[in-house]
Amino acid sequence: MKKIKKKIILFRKYISKNFFYILYGQVDGVIKKNKNYKVSLVKFKDSKKYQIHSMKNTRVYFNKITDVAYINNNKFIKNSSNQIREFKNSKYFINSVFRDGTPHFVRNIRGRVCSLLYSVSATENYWHWMFDVLPKLAIFDKSIDLKKIDYFLFPEISKKFQNESLNLLNIPNKKRLSAIKFNHISSDEVVSCDHPYIKTNMMKDQRRFPKWIGRWFKKIITKNKIKRKAKLEKVFIDRGDSKNIKRSIVNEKELKKFLLKNSFKVVKLSKLSFREQISLFYNSKCIVGLHGAGFANIVFCRPKTKIIEIGTTKISNNIIYSLAKSNNLKYSCIFFKPVKKNIKNSKRHQDQHIIVKTEKIKKALIN
Repeated sequence: MKKIKKKIILFRKYISKNFFYILYGQVDGVIKKNKNYKVSLVKFKDSKKYQIHSMKNTRVYFNKITDVAYINNNKFIKNSSNQIREFKNSKYFINSVFRDGTPHFVRNIRGRVCSLLYSVSATENYWHWMFDVLPKLAIFDKSIDLKKIDYFLFPEISKKFQNESLNLLNIPNKKRLSAIKFNHISSDEVVSCDHPYIKTNMMKDQRRFPKWIGRWFKKIITKNKIKRKAKLEKVFIDRGDSKNIKRSIVNEKELKKFLLKNSFKVVKLSKLSFREQISLFYNSKCIVGLHGAGFANIVFCRPKTKIIEIGTTKISNNIIYSLAKSNNLKYSCIFFKPVKKNIKNSKRHQDQHIIVKTEKIKKALIN
């Protein structure tokens, strides 16, 4: 009798500990290809080939931070999943599902789901939304009729800029799913694709920004009939609305005063709709600002537009430089020494406070 009671206690402990694994099954292997998983290739002019992964009867699990796992019959699909560590897509066995399983209730989504997941960065950050997420729609569109997709799984869709951009791209509201809410789903078919420009290492790959992305974004201007103005603006990006308090221009009032005297328009981009931001950058001849996500909008600028980035640390060939180069813009960066370092040995080199010397800005505007 004591042995039976002991076994019952142990069984209860096992059930308590492994409840979710019993419900959904722990990942118990890896597959590259099978009858439910196929890979096709697409290519743009002057681009690498992108893989499109079609996975039938598959689960998608997003750990809401860095890991996306595609699982078929409890087998981990290695080629389509990703696990970001130190700006790199690490080895597949690092993915959290091998350590934690999939400890969230699964939601069954009928039909065909396009997954645009990568990491948590795009849930709030404008730059990552623009370039980690949206261009994937162009990759899918190369081989799939997007009108026949039942749902699109995005990192998040709660932000104003996310929904406004999807509206301009004609993605129906009823077809949008947030991976924050639907972070573990199963579907009849899931389709995913390669990242638009990152292959393995973000810090290296961002230096080779594909030209096709700029061409694709500019189609939004035409399709949405955004007017071409005769008078072009000079714009300073005001980061006063940024949540990042670790990076700032200490003497920003002085800089704004100087720029206003030189016919610049001071703009907080969060106050503008996505359409208004497109129009502003499309109709500007010069953009000045501190390193930040707002520079994503230079993808809408006309060729030869002058871009002046204010840098906090002297690291050249960054992603803004790469984006400007791929869109045939006239780019320069002015570096200023930090007055105070926020984080010792920080990998985020741009998180510094600086004092801007207006003479250097004046010189850059003339050149």
